[in-house]
Amino acid sequence: MSHVPIEHTLLRALAENVPHRIYAKDVQGRFIFANGAVARGMGVSDPAELLGKTDFDFYPREQASEYARQEQEVLRHGRALLNHEEHVQYLLLSKEVWLITTKVPVRDAAGRIVGLVGINYDITAQKSAELALQAAHAQAAATARQLQATVARLDLEMKERQRFEQELRHQAMHDPLTGLPNRVLLMDRIDHAIELARRRDHELTLLFIDLDRFKIVNDSLGHAAGDELLRVVTRRIGSCVRSGDTFARLGGDEFVLLLPNPMPADALATLTNRLARVVAKPVLVSNRQVSVTCSLGYSVYPHDGADAITLLKHADAAMYGAKEDGGNRVRRYTPELRSHTGERLEVEAQLKQALERGEFLLHYQPQVEIASGRIIGVEALVRWQLPVRGLVPPLEFIPLAEESGLIEPIGEWVLRTACAQAAAWQRSGLPALRMGINLSARQFLNPALESVEEPGGDHPHPDQLQDTGHRHRDRRLRHRLLQPRLPAPLPRAPHQAGSRIRQRTRLAVEQPRHRRSHRCDGPQARPGGHRRGRGDRGAARTVAALRLRRAAGLLVFAACRRGLVRGFAADALRAGRRDLIV
Repeated sequence: MSHVPIEHTLLRALAENVPHRIYAKDVQGRFIFANGAVARGMGVSDPAELLGKTDFDFYPREQASEYARQEQEVLRHGRALLNHEEHVQYLLLSKEVWLITTKVPVRDAAGRIVGLVGINYDITAQKSAELALQAAHAQAAATARQLQATVARLDLEMKERQRFEQELRHQAMHDPLTGLPNRVLLMDRIDHAIELARRRDHELTLLFIDLDRFKIVNDSLGHAAGDELLRVVTRRIGSCVRSGDTFARLGGDEFVLLLPNPMPADALATLTNRLARVVAKPVLVSNRQVSVTCSLGYSVYPHDGADAITLLKHADAAMYGAKEDGGNRVRRYTPELRSHTGERLEVEAQLKQALERGEFLLHYQPQVEIASGRIIGVEALVRWQLPVRGLVPPLEFIPLAEESGLIEPIGEWVLRTACAQAAAWQRSGLPALRMGINLSARQFLNPALESVEEPGGDHPHPDQLQDTGHRHRDRRLRHRLLQPRLPAPLPRAPHQAGSRIRQRTRLAVEQPRHRRSHRCDGPQARPGGHRRGRGDRGAARTVAALRLRRAAGLLVFAACRRGLVRGFAADALRAGRRDLIV
């Protein structure tokens, strides 16, 4: 009996000095022992304050009820509760702790369960670290997900930027209307093709294509119709292009075909003929059948140039040579074309400044009634007076003016100047004269023409307007352009009828009352007025035509070369046409 108190004392001393919470309870759940760690953990200063009390005195009711249930399970079934993790709150303390709890039943000598012993390990620090680690893991996972989303967004933005850059690069190097390579990409490919041809010591061909009469479609049917025509022509030419060739659009109606591989002359002729055929096929635009042709010029490396700029310039010169031959032609570059192209560019540059410098002037060609010899009208003829060169023939600058668009301001100046001169003549007391003025058909779409023609103004409107005819050789189109503006169809200006003026006389026939006009060819003659061969046939046709016009009651205007007036007038008088005017 003497050693029991010592064991009890040793156990109590051991329980008091371990850092863990140790306690004992009876079968009613009342504390019968608790060490200092339990007392401090539950908010009391002395373990004796716990004795005889239950968990309901120190824990929230819900938590105390859970502890009571657990302990009844231990006491009823005799099974220990081992290493149970608990999140603990106290009534006397504001802090919360995490514990690992073990509760085991206590038996007496007879083996009956008389209570339990419990031990709690405080793992608050570890749990906080674990929770912090879990939070860190959760944060890391969230950050990873956010990073993945950011990477995905940046990847999408990068792809979108790459697509946008590719689109910008494509736009910078391709024509927006046709999708063809533009000048920038074409020059790059020509450079590469030249380098390859230089290494392999072979030729390459650069073919310049320009549509004839395209401006007529654009001016008369509108830009939308012109764009559709360009798209159709692009598809047709593209069907003739081989793999490895480059088909590009420089702008407007100008295209270039780069043939990087050597092409025999017969193969090139076959290709150009095929291009001419597919371009010339009718196209339905704006519910109208439209037909255009093309002029083609080409240069060959290394014979016609050793770099891209030179080859392109020479192919362009060859194309203009084909146009000057009448269009719908193919020409290869020759050195003679270079000087001609240079002169053409110089004339065009000077032409742009001619109006500002006042270099244009008008010559007035009288219209004489043969029967009476009386002057009944004049025709205003524009001339260009260069300070050094002198007078420039109309055939050298009128076509250039029409191609460059300068024909409209020049024509407006002619119209206003001629009307002002007619008004000045009337103010000086001269009798009223017919005034004939040559205009480009494009000017009949210009509102400025109406302002000059308006009756009742300061200047008399012209009695006779003539189409220069350089860009509008299609009679039906020309009349379609003119009829909405003027009531009478217009005759072609005789002095601007092209090379035919050197071969025969042109006649303009007009009858103001009926607002109809006709044109016929006068007889061909040799110097001195003698006719023979085809001239006789021409005279016969002229006399017959005059008789027909007489039956129709038309007034006849004859534009004749010098030296032919008398002979032609004699023919007219023999035909009974005393109202003929020359």
